[in-house]
Amino acid sequence: MTTATFYTWDSVDPTTATAVEDAQVRLYSSDGTTFITYGVTDSAGELSVDVPDATYWVRFFKTGYAFASKLYVEVDAAQPSNTFDVEASNLEELPPSSASNLCRVSGYAVDAGGQPRKGATFQFMLTHQRHIVSGRPITASKVISRSDEYGYAEVELIQGAFYEVVVEGLDDQVFVCQVPEAASARLVDFIWPYPARVDLSSDAVSVAVSAEEEITATLVLSSGVEMPTPDDAPSGAVGFSLQALSSDEDIATVDLSGTTLTITGVASGSCSVTFTASGTYEERFPELSISLGSVSVTVP
Repeated sequence: MTTATFYTWDSVDPTTATAVEDAQVRLYSSDGTTFITYGVTDSAGELSVDVPDATYWVRFFKTGYAFASKLYVEVDAAQPSNTFDVEASNLEELPPSSASNLCRVSGYAVDAGGQPRKGATFQFMLTHQRHIVSGRPITASKVISRSDEYGYAEVELIQGAFYEVVVEGLDDQVFVCQVPEAASARLVDFIWPYPARVDLSSDAVSVAVSAEEEITATLVLSSGVEMPTPDDAPSGAVGFSLQALSSDEDIATVDLSGTTLTITGVASGSCSVTFTASGTYEERFPELSISLGSVSVTVP
């Protein structure tokens, strides 16, 4: 038996490469008909297995990464080394659109076993809001994207526009989604966004007793879309509302109207303003831990 060692990296450049932990590694006979062994890379991206000298077809998998599908290695005790470096392409890095008015929505799909899903279909139907973009008429309202062998799919959509989205396997549902004003977005967050953060014009406020201070507080979804939803949004569009709460109303009270947060000083002291968002979003595993941020308030 000979020890074969595999290292998984996110780059071929050793000066910038980062080890890829928890990558699944499966060794097969060279013709792919016989399973030999299985293992998972450690925190250093390393996996060592003892196997007979032979040529093996090796397959790697980790959600969010793409590996070469036809990787063969020759294990031979007579070789100077049986160590193999394997590059993993990070699919979590969102490629931006090269067009200023478009957003590249990208991500990957897996099957019920957690493996890359080839050929998963996503349909995007533009709603009636947009007919002309950059001085050109829109002549086709539907765009279809299918995932590749790694489960990866991407599509270019018009920034700010609304689309009715149909996902293969969920054909009885139509998701009405807004494209963020951004060059890129993650596919899963575009279709199933959740409240991600509150953008504040200031996170610390000093306000006198009986006086008021105003700051801007904007709820931003994981897709990059800002709330509230426009008044002319199509029916069924995802929407969330933001609420603000003072930790001590004897020191300061708060009122949130749209994106304007008004803080009124009541008595000297310090408190904080926290935020919650109402609305429904798709359950995720692991469960999401959402923190929307806060404002520190001082009343001299």
